[in-house]
Amino acid sequence: MDRITAFLTGTKPISREDRAAAEKAIKQLSIACNALVLKAEGLRTKYPDTVRSIKRNAEKVRFLKPDISIQSGKLEQDIAQKITTVSSCCDAVLSGGDIKQLQDQIAALEQVIRQRQMPKKEATV
Repeated sequence: MDRITAFLTGTKPISREDRAAAEKAIKQLSIACNALVLKAEGLRTKYPDTVRSIKRNAEKVRFLKPDISIQSGKLEQDIAQKITTVSSCCDAVLSGGDIKQLQDQIAALEQVIRQRQMPKKEATV
């Protein structure tokens, strides 16, 4: 089926290895987001909107479509870095730090996720 689609669209077929790597990248991002959501639960009583925002972003990551394009790979790396930054900001807020920085980092994460969600013309698995 992949070969027929590739022939009709004029793109080359996607190898099993590339498909598996793309799926693994999304799974790893989902795992990182799940860990972030668990950490954010400590903020629920004081900052429920912030926790909802983190959960919403984790859900968006979970439903990203695997893609083997270079652009998607770079955006996925950016998402992973932003998840780490948001996690660090959660730690800071849990230790009495300012919520503003956490909210700013959540917004930055959301922006990169939105960019990654944009449809691509080819290389989607």
